[in-house]
Amino acid sequence: KVTEARLHLHQMMQSQLKVDAFSFTPIVQVCANSGSLGDAVAWLEAMRVRDIPPDVVVYTTVLNACAKRADAQVATEVFGMLRAARLQPDTVAMNSLIDSCAKCRDADSALGYLEEMKQMGLKPSIRSYTCVLVALGQLLKLEQAFELLEEVISSGLHPDLVLYNVLLNACVKAADAERAQQIFQKMSAQGIKPDVQSYSALVNVYAALGQVEAAANVIADMQEAGVSPNKFTWAGMLKACDVAADSVWAC
Repeated sequence: KVTEARLHLHQMMQSQLKVDAFSFTPIVQVCANSGSLGDAVAWLEAMRVRDIPPDVVVYTTVLNACAKRADAQVATEVFGMLRAARLQPDTVAMNSLIDSCAKCRDADSALGYLEEMKQMGLKPSIRSYTCVLVALGQLLKLEQAFELLEEVISSGLHPDLVLYNVLLNACVKAADAERAQQIFQKMSAQGIKPDVQSYSALVNVYAALGQVEAAANVIADMQEAGVSPNKFTWAGMLKACDVAADSVWAC
């Protein structure tokens, strides 16, 4: 598809047909969607060299490709081009930029772009916050993560299962059972049913602390709720036994 799009554009450029932003957009999209970030950026630059101003759609497409490739450096450069062109990014573009930073564990930049969204008059979405929370969780910045959760709720947005599971995974990394329990309480109050990932995360929090009984109770609760444990759940239970040196439960 990339070759076909490149050939089609080349033929247009060799003909008398007018080549504009709409002519370049398909090949940028094909390159970006196929994972060819370098080619997508090269075509973006080709547009600018030919004084064909890329529109927000083109920039957003490239930013989305940056997020898929977890390339925060290129994402930042592309965003700089977009702003230099005096274009207004939309929520999708900003989410891709934030996601790129989050995947590179750059929580500060992700938070900075989240604030920039607000200053632009854009309302962050659940995905905006979730991406930032991923970065905070990876860096074990749980206090900031929970402050951001309160911001989500106070803004009128409703955290979803994906967001809560991101926080639970952060609790696993930090071995913070108290905050993990708080997440389950919030989920229950909101009417969100935990899935196998949620329960497995809680089991693994207790596992890290060697709390065998608590881990076993979580498994009992999930089975009662109709959620079947998976290999990660049982691996967490075995880890709890190992940490606690409890051979009875392990058997």
